Amino acid sequence: MLIVIPVISMIGIKMTSLIAIMGAVCFAVGLALQGTLSNFAGIVMILI
Repeated sequence: MLIVIPVISMIGIKMTSLIAIMGAVCFAVGLALQGTLSNFAGIVMILI
């Protein structure tokens, strides 16, 4: 990942827009996995 960042900036893509897109993708994945993660946390709590 650290090698990709200088290459992307040399291509001409602004880092702020890339960070905003990555944040939106992570937010969407988090919302999509919300039910699964809560079920997993419930199972772990029951096991403990």
